[in-house]
Order: sequence, then structure tokens, then C-alpha cells
Amino acid sequence: MSELRDSARRSIPALARFALAVGLILGATGLVTARWGMLLVGVVFVVLSLAAGFRAKAMARRRAAEQSAAAAQQAAITR
Repeated sequence: MSELRDSARRSIPALARFALAVGLILGATGLVTARWGMLLVGVVFVVLSLAAGFRAKAMARRRAAEQSAAAAQQAAITR
């Protein structure tokens, strides 16, 4: 579980910077108003945060499965 937390901590600042950059670009080009720009930044941040969480969870599951398979193989060898 701590691996998920550590992975999320590393990815959130990068996601925040990306969401801020998207908002600044949209605002600077005048494509959207400030209110819609902030809404879009929030949506982008939430979607990217969820994606990072799902990716971290999948990696943790894969790592646990590999460790379980390695333990089963080791148990079979020692019998």
C-alpha cells in the first residue's frame, strides 16, 4: 500500500504542472474564458490523477503476482 502512496506522491506534482500548463496555454491564447479554463484545468488534473492511481495500482498488482509466482516456484523447487 505504501508503494501506491509513494507513486501517487511522485506523479501528482507532475500532473499539477501539466494541468497548470494546459490552463495557461488555453487562457493565453484566448480559447476559453477564465472560468472555463479553471474548470478544464480541474478536469484534466482529476483525470490524470485517476490514471496515475490506476497505473500505480496495476503495477502493484503485477509486482505482487510476480512475487507470488516466484515464491510458488521456490516452494516447488525445495520440495
